[in-house]
Amino acid sequence: DASVKAFAEAMRQADPSVKVLSSFPSADTLARGEGYLDYLCPHHYECGDLEGKEKDLKFLQDQINRYGKGRDIRVAVTEWNTTAGEFGLGRGMLQTLGNALGCARYHNLMQRYADLIEIAIRSNLADSFGSGVLLPGPGWMYFAPTFHAQKMYARAAGTFPLRVETVANLPWHLQEPDLTATLSEDERTLRIYAVNSTAETLPVTFDLSGFAREVNNGRIIYIADRDKSLSAEVMNTRDDPNRVAAVDRPLIVRGKKFLFSFEPLSVCLLELRM
Repeated sequence: DASVKAFAEAMRQADPSVKVLSSFPSADTLARGEGYLDYLCPHHYECGDLEGKEKDLKFLQDQINRYGKGRDIRVAVTEWNTTAGEFGLGRGMLQTLGNALGCARYHNLMQRYADLIEIAIRSNLADSFGSGVLLPGPGWMYFAPTFHAQKMYARAAGTFPLRVETVANLPWHLQEPDLTATLSEDERTLRIYAVNSTAETLPVTFDLSGFAREVNNGRIIYIADRDKSLSAEVMNTRDDPNRVAAVDRPLIVRGKKFLFSFEPLSVCLLELRM
């Protein structure tokens, strides 16, 4: 923190257009930066700890409110994953359907804080002793379940997050399914993301009466165990690379109120035309 201003000032002198990011921000980082910082950059490992990650985001937002001086300062999560240097059972679990569910819930958290988080970078994308979502070998490669979940959330790029109101009495991090939604810029595509971490089918009634247009069909994309084992520990392998993969099919639904049932242990995207 002591050198952050001098470093940022030197960078700006070399290139006035440069954006300055500061990793591992403390409570003093932004104040010591004295107007030179553009991003605060935490590393979010243990992303399954949703309460802890939300607490960290609120801490960073508080620093921006206190010391940002009205500047448009954002958060860039320059590394995130479920574990960091864990090389025991925890690392092996990174390849499971359960990890895809957990990472999807972290994506939902980031969508709720989309006005604060501008950048989020997974660490790592490939291999990395099994922590990546691309698993390569000699002459072959397959995708971990989490790859398909991240690809699903990439479809929301360029859209606007919506506030989802539920009737559940539980805290948000315990609600099942975990729901977020985004709307396209032209207001013609509504995307509803749902993570069902339970072994039960969960019916949800959606009420879109606040929208100007009605739903007029769409598509459903979901990620679940092809063999319906009701186990979160299933994985893809070189010899069975598609046991957990994305399934895409048409969805017939009309109107502003509809019921949909989410499969057990699944990540689901309802992509609705309006």
